[in-house]
Amino acid sequence: MGIKKTMVDMIAQYVRGRPRHRYPTKKIEEILNLLRMGLSFAQIGREYNCSRQYIHQLKLRWAKFL
Repeated sequence: MGIKKTMVDMIAQYVRGRPRHRYPTKKIEEILNLLRMGLSFAQIGREYNCSRQYIHQLKLRWAKFL
């Protein structure tokens, strides 16, 4: 006996959710610019009212723009 294909296997793979942004937004560009200038995550977080963890995630996500 062979393996029976299900409908899920036969349907072409599809992408779920919205597509990722290709370029950072203006706010994120400003944050990346401050990172380039050497400010700490905490300083930027206080300025933009967000966490150090979020700043670090942005740094990792948009590394090619740094």
